[in-house]
Amino acid sequence: MSFIIWAVIGLTSGFVASQLEQRSRRRSVTAILLGFLGAMTGGYLYFTFGPTPVNGVNMVSYLAAACGALVFLLSLYVFRRL
Repeated sequence: MSFIIWAVIGLTSGFVASQLEQRSRRRSVTAILLGFLGAMTGGYLYFTFGPTPVNGVNMVSYLAAACGALVFLLSLYVFRRL
């Protein structure tokens, strides 16, 4: 179940970032996909290396997914500026 919520967090953060930047449609798709990948990476890393997994709702893993999406999206914007 966490996988689905991580995906929603990543897609949402990518969409919000693309709307804040107000760029072309192609870049919006890139931001959404990168947000998704970042959320999956952050959630997976927390699940694998974090404390013992908790059954049910695990808000900290959702926070890790959001942070992963943020890191990926910020790195995208930094590399675009170079």
